[in-house]
Amino acid sequence: MLDAVAPDLKQLHQKIASEDRSRLEQYLTSVRSLENRLQRAQQWLDIPKPEVDASQFQLDIDPIQDGPTAFIDSMYQLIHNAFLTDSTRTICYQKVKEAAGGLAARFSEPLGLPHHHAMSHGFNEEGGYERWGTYDAFLTERFAGFLKLMAETDDPYAEGSLLDNTIVLYGSGTSTVHNPRNFPLVLAGGKNLGLAHGSHINFDESVPMTNLLLTILQQLGTPLDKFSDSTGILRQILA
Repeated sequence: MLDAVAPDLKQLHQKIASEDRSRLEQYLTSVRSLENRLQRAQQWLDIPKPEVDASQFQLDIDPIQDGPTAFIDSMYQLIHNAFLTDSTRTICYQKVKEAAGGLAARFSEPLGLPHHHAMSHGFNEEGGYERWGTYDAFLTERFAGFLKLMAETDDPYAEGSLLDNTIVLYGSGTSTVHNPRNFPLVLAGGKNLGLAHGSHINFDESVPMTNLLLTILQQLGTPLDKFSDSTGILRQILA
């Protein structure tokens, strides 16, 4: 559409004031971005998807009777195959929920640990940190298995592995009690998307988490200069 009206836009650009030219450029950039997204979506529709044997999935797992290990690993397997077959480009998976009435709050019980909610509020009791560390280690092992699966799978649509072409953000709901500050996060994958790894970075609490989200969005090609209360991007995580 923009190509068709390019001559008229050139003439208009010469006639209008500087402030209006800036607004016009912003509008044209937005339209061009939309056109590119539509073209990519059309190409995606025409690519045949790999066939997947449905029998490999355990879709009737009971997280309590069969245990949280089998349940969580099964969910990760579904996520892996969704990316492998290009069935989606974005997935959000809330692994656990510690609310008193939530089913996932009982995931800790088969491990011989207290209820999730009680355990989180009892972290400063005798043995509290050990119990919490044991549960964190269990959840992280499941996550590590997912990353290994992604890293060992060739991406059928791009160079490298699925993990090389996927940005994975692993985090938590709060850091201490109900304070939304100093989140412990793991950023994995995205080697072919410009991310650098192999380091631990301790950001000051004044740096909003939205800076990380803005950085991820930009590396994925989203034309944004700001996201929510972001103050900039995190260049420390870029290759």
